[in-house]
Amino acid sequence: HNTTKTTRGLISNLTCLLCKNYNVFQVDVSYGESSKGKSTFKKKQQGCQVLRKYVQVIAQAARIL
Repeated sequence: HNTTKTTRGLISNLTCLLCKNYNVFQVDVSYGESSKGKSTFKKKQQGCQVLRKYVQVIAQAARIL
């Protein structure tokens, strides 16, 4: 749950910056599929995919800001 809260906080902060600097007021976010009922391996695999995407998003945000 901490990862979800941190990610939502990051999205909120980026949305504020987009709104303030670029007049972007609506950002659609997709969190992907739920990991409920999946095996531990599948959950870890999904976590790795999220982290790879997170690294890409942070790199792009850093370039913009």
